Amino acid sequence: MLDLLKNHSIYRLLRSGLYLGGAISMVASVLAVSPATFAASAPSQPPPGSVAIYNQDGNALYVAPASAAADNLSKVLPPPTPSIPTTDSPTDLSVGATPSTSSSDPTISNSATKTITPPGGSAGPEWIGFNTDVTTTASWWNAFFNGWSEDEWQGTNPFNCTSVSLSDQYYTGGVGISVSYPIGVGISGSGSSANWSASVKNTYYIYHQFNNIEFAGAITDVGQNESGTFQFGSSFYSINTGAWSVVGA
Repeated sequence: MLDLLKNHSIYRLLRSGLYLGGAISMVASVLAVSPATFAASAPSQPPPGSVAIYNQDGNALYVAPASAAADNLSKVLPPPTPSIPTTDSPTDLSVGATPSTSSSDPTISNSATKTITPPGGSAGPEWIGFNTDVTTTASWWNAFFNGWSEDEWQGTNPFNCTSVSLSDQYYTGGVGISVSYPIGVGISGSGSSANWSASVKNTYYIYHQFNNIEFAGAITDVGQNESGTFQFGSSFYSINTGAWSVVGA
């Protein structure tokens, strides 16, 4: 995987966890950061030592470096986030969530965790979470989605998964809605919803940073669904979460 990343035109290796916009760097080694260090704040930035596969218009896909297991680096775990009780909603297209209601620009977020036991390995938690700031214009005619999502295998045996997959769905409710988004970053969609997904081999997490997903129309509510799948050999383990919010209430 590392050879593939080295050949990518916008490959970057982040040692400090800071987002270095426009910089392209390669570092021979990766700093080990304890879970406690990162858990002090929400993962609004990718975990320290992440490799960026692509970055365009503020959209990026980050994964663990291929040498992480061999170098015995500590896993950087996201902080716990209270889960929102799930329920059916009229516009949620997959998992549903209890809505928040606000006349100001909403933030939609949720997380989920589940303990699994990979074949031949030890029990450990799989975790997914997302946090999205939605910026609206006058009369709620435009809604811009900006935020991050992540899924992570937090167990240690095995250290890495055969593959990790992450999928995001962004959607709105309302009338006459259309969607636009940056090109070249894996997002697709039409009408009132847009989708993004990625699958990476030999890693334990995927961190997705996204910006400028724009919905236009008579918008009444906004939401996001997230799903993650962790592959160990021929076994697959999935986990889902979602949230939505009414706008203009």
